[in-house]
Amino acid sequence: ASGIDARTVIAGKPQIFMKRFNPLRYDVTDAGLSLPKGTSLIVIDTYRGKRQSTGQLTAHFAEVHGIKVKPWELGEEERVKLLAPYAKIFKGMVAELKAEGNAKKLGKLMNANQKLLGCVSSKGIKRAVAAARKAGAYGAKLTGAGGEGGAVITLVPKKKVRKIVNACKKLGFRAFEAL
Repeated sequence: ASGIDARTVIAGKPQIFMKRFNPLRYDVTDAGLSLPKGTSLIVIDTYRGKRQSTGQLTAHFAEVHGIKVKPWELGEEERVKLLAPYAKIFKGMVAELKAEGNAKKLGKLMNANQKLLGCVSSKGIKRAVAAARKAGAYGAKLTGAGGEGGAVITLVPKKKVRKIVNACKKLGFRAFEAL
């Protein structure tokens, strides 16, 4: 684990975490982010007695993308090229994470990010994402490393929180509104 989860919980506010290479360092900045008005986040826990490690998932991601070296061995140009689609989505999401943000646009960006992360999404994550979207979520994507035992975050209209939580619970997942 990177320690970012613990650091963010202790900070008590959203943070932007960037791992840098050459030299190796971690940049963490407080982020003045908030959800668009009238929305909420639901967290869905897909744990079913089995977990995959971040290391396993990182290795699988690298294999799928044809990366044969360790992350710190990638050249900056290669890294930028690999991460470009993610960076574009990330910037769009940050732009919408404000009270007057466009919830539908933010949801579409979350869905686009999830599509990019398909290779590290377990069947459980895929089922949870599909159920949340079908029940009316604006967007849904994995959070963390993904894989077996992973979690999903969903952006939902406040009026659909109960419906989406219940849809996920019917599949046997724990789901709750994040306050």
